[in-house]
Amino acid sequence: MTKALDFVIRVVGVVLRIMLACTVVFVFCQILFRYVFNSPLSWTEQLSRFFFIWMMCLSVPVLFYKKDFMAFDLIQSAIPEPARSIIVILVKIAIVAFAVFWFYGSVTLIAGTLNKMTSGVKMHIYWLYSAQSVASALVVWVMSTQVVHDIRDFVRGKNSKEGNEE
Repeated sequence: MTKALDFVIRVVGVVLRIMLACTVVFVFCQILFRYVFNSPLSWTEQLSRFFFIWMMCLSVPVLFYKKDFMAFDLIQSAIPEPARSIIVILVKIAIVAFAVFWFYGSVTLIAGTLNKMTSGVKMHIYWLYSAQSVASALVVWVMSTQVVHDIRDFVRGKNSKEGNEE
């Protein structure tokens, strides 16, 4: 299961890099056409915005996977070890619960926009909103895997290595 997750996160990382490169090219084209040719392109602005939204959503599961998110290390280090491990597990379970709620909300949003199109690119708007569904499903997968791993370590009596140490 973790090998599949490792592969998916690597693919998402590659997709994020490609989207960033495309966004830079789109914005450069927009600047070039607007200020040099005096004929702005409408599709470059819209596609760069869509790619930006997808990049923001897809970066969330990658950050959780790499454990590069913000944490209150001062508070965490002040808590004794058995309690710290339990709190970390409970926080991760809460993140999974929120991601499930996020997924449900995003699917509901997609269902409400099935017949709507964007104005410039003439693309179904659900492609934009599906970024949230994909990201929330990946967050559920990543954090559920971490919860299982943390519970297994807690039962075995290993110390929790939370944060950027792993």
